[in-house]
Amino acid sequence: MKTDLYARYSSALQNSQSAEDQLRILRERCAKECWEVVGEYADLEVSGAAGLGRHARPQLHALLKHIEAGGVDQLLTESTDRAARHIRDTHEIFERINYAGARWFTLLQGEVSEMIASFVGFMDSEFRKNLKEKVKRG
Repeated sequence: MKTDLYARYSSALQNSQSAEDQLRILRERCAKECWEVVGEYADLEVSGAAGLGRHARPQLHALLKHIEAGGVDQLLTESTDRAARHIRDTHEIFERINYAGARWFTLLQGEVSEMIASFVGFMDSEFRKNLKEKVKRG
């Protein structure tokens, strides 16, 4: 199965190795499943709520274009929140991948269905909002 990998971390306050750590465990899963890695993408120090635009998240934008061009069977991420922390973005990613004939698979949730994109996308969005308030308070 031809697989694109995607990793992301939010801010300079986080470990700069986070994206590489994510990619490493994604590669390990691909090796275990005999999935072929055809692309690796990572947005560094970018919020999951930044949107899907080329300027906001250039690597995610390039990844989606790669999948839409064909020849990719799946997107693999650690969890849905690595790709998006906004329910609208989660759905758009799911829809674009699905329309291209590929699937979205995560280490945490497994294969992302429309229901998982809806429910987990909502939970990821709520977590982001709550975290923002806690950081402000801190």
